[in-house]
Amino acid sequence: ASFIIIFITSSLIVTFWTAYMAFNDSDPLCRPVRVKLWIWSFITFGIFGAVTWLVDFHLCDLLMPVYLQSYGFTLHVLWHIFSSMGTFFTVQFLIALRLQHLKQRPEIQFLYGFLPVCQPSQHKQG
Repeated sequence: ASFIIIFITSSLIVTFWTAYMAFNDSDPLCRPVRVKLWIWSFITFGIFGAVTWLVDFHLCDLLMPVYLQSYGFTLHVLWHIFSSMGTFFTVQFLIALRLQHLKQRPEIQFLYGFLPVCQPSQHKQG
């Protein structure tokens, strides 16, 4: 029970702290990038990841026959995927914050057509 309390508490702290930093920005050029990265992070980790983990944790006995027929593919596997994606987007969010601090405008570019990364724009902020 203490692990669940620590997990939920730390997840809420990170979510609210980064939300404050994403939405509390007066720069109209940087705010959309920060908000978009925060939303991607929150959806993948905060919603998909946490819900998947909690369902797996509480319904493990009920889902065991499904797990056995799926050759070990469990909801816990999906939790690892979603939490990794959420962590990746959080790092991209922090990169956007750092770029803004360095007086550069962050922008999102897609590597390989699907992987969003935050990079400095060619135009510096004034």
